Amino acid sequence: MKKGKLIGVAGIVSSTAIAIVLLWSGYIFFRLEQKLLADKFGDITNAVATIIQNENLTLNNLAGSYKDRDGANKQAFAIGMTGNTGKMQITFDDEETRRKKNSALPDSVPSFNKDTLERLGISFIPGAVHTINDFEQLLKDSLCKEQFHGKFYITRQARYSPLFVAIADSISSPGLYTTRPFIINYYQPDVYRIGYTVSFKDILINMAGYIAAAVFILLLVPAAFLLYYRAYRLQHESAMFKETLLSNITHELKTPLTSLQLIIESLVQDTPAGTNTQNAGFASSELNRMKLIVDKILAYGKMNRIEFSVNVEVIDISEVVTEAVHAMHILCMQNNACVAYDITEPIKFAGDRTLLVNMLTSLIDNGIKYNTNKAPRIFIKVSRKGNSICIMVSDNGVGIDTPYREKIFEPFFRIPTGDTHDVRGNGLGLSFVAQTVQLHNGSITVDSRPGGGAVFTIIFPC
Repeated sequence: MKKGKLIGVAGIVSSTAIAIVLLWSGYIFFRLEQKLLADKFGDITNAVATIIQNENLTLNNLAGSYKDRDGANKQAFAIGMTGNTGKMQITFDDEETRRKKNSALPDSVPSFNKDTLERLGISFIPGAVHTINDFEQLLKDSLCKEQFHGKFYITRQARYSPLFVAIADSISSPGLYTTRPFIINYYQPDVYRIGYTVSFKDILINMAGYIAAAVFILLLVPAAFLLYYRAYRLQHESAMFKETLLSNITHELKTPLTSLQLIIESLVQDTPAGTNTQNAGFASSELNRMKLIVDKILAYGKMNRIEFSVNVEVIDISEVVTEAVHAMHILCMQNNACVAYDITEPIKFAGDRTLLVNMLTSLIDNGIKYNTNKAPRIFIKVSRKGNSICIMVSDNGVGIDTPYREKIFEPFFRIPTGDTHDVRGNGLGLSFVAQTVQLHNGSITVDSRPGGGAVFTIIFPC
């Protein structure tokens, strides 16, 4: 369950890290959207102020010409929204006088007389000039059109003072941002400024895509880890079931095997002197090999448990090799196999004797089973390399193809040969070898090619 805890911790850490990154980037995105909306409000305010300025300039010019009733022609200048200046000729006397006094103007300049203006319902008096209330209403309409929900209030600069004071009929609310000062009437140059806030609702609307993506990611990562943890639990439970089943079966096998060994030893002891006891010796040897197989399966089942510990003792490697070769003696005779070994010097090693013997018997067993030669050959060489012990086990078997060199150490893996296997086995041999090496803090590699045999190299630290 140690791996399950690691998966849980990794899921929590990953989810927390992603949440922090998304929150931080969301905060930056929020501030950016807030600034963009604030700039947008300023642009809308400038546009509305420009409209009011231009209309007031035209109205003031027309009003001035209209009030001057001395009978002379007056020119009024109208500044359009595009900034272009066009001339208007306003005439209050008869048509003949207009033609005489206006001969210098081009025909393209429009001309209006008093009757025309009054018929259009235009009454130019000072009260007709756009005021700050008109500006405020136009600004509200423009903001509504742009779907801007922030609040604002208008301030006016006090006379002979740099301070701005809120006007009485304006909406009063705290403002986070302020626009640049502006005027709306050149003839009455009061200076105004707007304080405003950016609506949280507007920011959320602009961030809707980011928020949806962030929520999706925040939900996806924990869900992925939960699914992975669930798959791990199912796999772990399946492995525990296999281990329990193997343990129960091997325990049941070990009892009759021990009884049989005691019976054979008793028969050998009771056999009269001079009687051939070779068959009894063969039976005893085979029983020992079966016990080694049972012990190997039992040890494999225990290796995957957290509470498993190696029974460490100081042993002589040559004794381990000799015991393993002796245990496989009958199998070698049956398959005309030869197991040779070379140990350059006495080497002491701290390890689990039973596990190491089973490790070597597994490699010898594989070298015999997966061999198409009439005379299988297995060679074991033990040497010291610096502060390490090197054990090399080579054979002249069928070899291992490159794609399977890593997979052969996985539990229950067997190299595929179609729907059936010509060689019987349980797929635990090399997995047991790899776990034994790992428990002794060693390493194992394999060098092989199809048809060229295999060389297993095991390195143990002294």
